[in-house]
Amino acid sequence: MNETTLPHQPVRFRSLLELATNIAVFGAACAIIWSLVFRGEPQLEPRSSLPVAELPTAPISLAGAQTAGNAQAKVAILEFSDFQCPFCARFSRDTLPEIRRRYIESGRVLLAFRHLPLTQIHPLATQAAEGTECAARQGRFWAMHDAFFDGPADLSFAGVEVTARSLGLEMVQFDRCLAG
Repeated sequence: MNETTLPHQPVRFRSLLELATNIAVFGAACAIIWSLVFRGEPQLEPRSSLPVAELPTAPISLAGAQTAGNAQAKVAILEFSDFQCPFCARFSRDTLPEIRRRYIESGRVLLAFRHLPLTQIHPLATQAAEGTECAARQGRFWAMHDAFFDGPADLSFAGVEVTARSLGLEMVQFDRCLAG
């Protein structure tokens, strides 16, 4: 083996002419690639002229949403979620605790929750949403929310009742709410 084929050895040139030739070839290759990539094609328009979704022009109402945190906070996070959605569960387990710790518990942010059950792919999501609303009538929305998202939850009618019972909810009131 000669020393030019070993990967840990520096490349050695036999002469200054060989070095100059290699630099010229490398430069020519770069120039060819540059001309192919940037051959005068139009550049993208500035971001301001690209179409964007319309932003709300009026404040979004949080009436009827379950909330946590400072109602007078200048910032609100409005979460739309589905209790049968694995990505929503991952957000709730992995990200939401840090948001709660940093922003909600400090009073800097209000968290608002809205149900968005995707019934075509999550047939039990509506049942779970109704269960959390019934838990909210006893002041336990967030406890039920966390119970559903923290682990594999049974979101059937019987499973929602088991979760409610485990949270210490008054079951006659809960069952009446869930039935109606």
